[in-house]
Amino acid sequence: MHRLIEEKKPRVVVVDPISNLISVGTSVEVRAMLARLIDFMKVRQVTALFTSLTIDEGHPEGTDIGISSFMDTWLVLRNIDRNGERIRTLDVLKSRGMPHSNQVREFLLTSQGLKLLDVVRHQGRVLIGSERAAHATDGPVAPPRSGKRAPRP
Repeated sequence: MHRLIEEKKPRVVVVDPISNLISVGTSVEVRAMLARLIDFMKVRQVTALFTSLTIDEGHPEGTDIGISSFMDTWLVLRNIDRNGERIRTLDVLKSRGMPHSNQVREFLLTSQGLKLLDVVRHQGRVLIGSERAAHATDGPVAPPRSGKRAPRP
């Protein structure tokens, strides 16, 4: 990767997913390699985007190789199954040296890209999915019929 970065001089490098690297070395070896790679890219002012597949929903900042301390910004994307629909959320777990929101935001993947939805609060709760849509239209959303999901707005 170092050679390719030197040759191509990209502004952004994506490594997807780093969690698969554990299959080619021990966690200590992978952690050391990633530390060198991150430092190499920081020195060259290359933006790096690393993805990691996590199993433990209770601790998204944990990875099999424990490198969260190397990251300046850590975003968590989740799929939440609620009321028969899959709801995608995004939150900023940390972002070193810059202000950031602590809110979990629902997002949609659209033909124009990722769209963050406005936060809707009702009776002390943040509403997501069809609950948010129902509150926005001031009416209940009919439950899905015959096992199909309710359409999203």
